[in-house]
Amino acid sequence: MEEGMGEWVREQVSRARFRSDGSPIYRAVFEATKVAIRENSWEVAHAHLRPHLDVVLAGAMADRFELLAKQLHVLARMHGQLGYERAHSKLLGITESMGHECNMPHQVVVSLVSFFELALLRFGAVEHVVSHEWTLPVSEVPRLLDQYGWKDDAKREHMQLLFCKVLRAVGDFRSELQHIMELGSAVEMEGRLSRAQQRATKETQRAFVKHGQQVLPTLSVANLLQRLESLVHTLSTQCGARVHELRERGSDGATALTSTAEEDDEVAQFASRLEAAHIE
Repeated sequence: MEEGMGEWVREQVSRARFRSDGSPIYRAVFEATKVAIRENSWEVAHAHLRPHLDVVLAGAMADRFELLAKQLHVLARMHGQLGYERAHSKLLGITESMGHECNMPHQVVVSLVSFFELALLRFGAVEHVVSHEWTLPVSEVPRLLDQYGWKDDAKREHMQLLFCKVLRAVGDFRSELQHIMELGSAVEMEGRLSRAQQRATKETQRAFVKHGQQVLPTLSVANLLQRLESLVHTLSTQCGARVHELRERGSDGATALTSTAEEDDEVAQFASRLEAAHIE
């Protein structure tokens, strides 16, 4: 059944958008529905949307449109977990019902589809990468953006560069952690881990400043940076446990004392003084 859903909408999307000379009352419904979709709380969304519906639609039809709008509200929060194809299919099915069952002008319907695609669905690519803990191969980024409907424009370029730079930074951090785990000194491990964390944080922040802010809302940038910080912390946990284990075993001895050239000199001088004292 899903294959047949949305055919009416598909035929219209490429040809129609909500014109500036459209009916004011239907434009109000369109704008109110957009606001409702974006609201975090459905109660707030409902309070904003319902008065506009009551002006245009009869009771039962208004109820039906409200239910469909609620489905869009839920889809806006779940589409990243569904994948682009499934989410897009559901979007077309819901909006088609708005047209056929609620007598909404096709301009309203196709404009909602366009809004949902551009403002929400394509950003499912971000959730896909985040949910896989930034392990996507860099070579797969163009295909992912194609899959989520990113057109070849400046915004896509920024998104692609953002993904590639952050994926490389996280990948380099993971590789560095493997090398750190092979060390036998708690002091050296702590030093290299701290430097690796700082480097990963700086590189990801630089990528978001240069590219993320060009294509993502400020709150989304802040949220993604926070989630990346949490990921770096989680990945570092094993190293932290290893440091604790080495300290418990007292493995900071000579390897810890020889961690820098300056400390090497101090050890050599101390040994020379001991040898001279013994000879005397």
